[in-house]
Amino acid sequence: MVWETWALASGGASSEIYRPKGASPEPWDKLKRDKLQFILDKNLEPEAVQANSLRVVPLFTGLFVPNQPADQKVRMNRATFEFIISNEMYNVDDLEALVTKAAVASNNRFLISFPTAAKEIKAQWLPIDDAQKSIYLWRDGISPDGKKQSYGLVSLHIITKDLPNWVWAGFDHVDCENRQIACNIDGQEAAQTRPVDSTTRGPNESA
Repeated sequence: MVWETWALASGGASSEIYRPKGASPEPWDKLKRDKLQFILDKNLEPEAVQANSLRVVPLFTGLFVPNQPADQKVRMNRATFEFIISNEMYNVDDLEALVTKAAVASNNRFLISFPTAAKEIKAQWLPIDDAQKSIYLWRDGISPDGKKQSYGLVSLHIITKDLPNWVWAGFDHVDCENRQIACNIDGQEAAQTRPVDSTTRGPNESA
């Protein structure tokens, strides 16, 4: 898939953007694309949101559950990647300086504004058996305990700057509507809402 060739934002020490000790990323044209690694990260965002919230909020139920050892991969396209590099937004010190010394000092909230072409993908992959490969987009990888494991794509979140305030869209595998097969795990609750999608599955079908 095209988005699987974009720059890897997740992956800990393997990230091509947020490198150890805040080092500068390699230029886009020098990123190695002949052997793309399948590296999954744990989703730390739910815990961070709860830890910094001023009120008690439950951890997410549904997709991108926080209790998985490693289940997500985040990639960004060239426009996003090069904007981050050109504005030195790839480490905490430079990012804070950009906010405090530039945006806040000039009272210009639009100073940090990604280009229209900017896009990012967050994909959630869960373990599957070989017999389940026919119903998922799948990739072979290594489990957290170091064993070979196949993973199926169960959720894909797309973020794009086509509109000034961004467009956010999430697409989930049908198995996650009812907590089945790969989605049959603790914390991966069934869909809580039943919106109607009249465009792709008929006027009486759930989205």
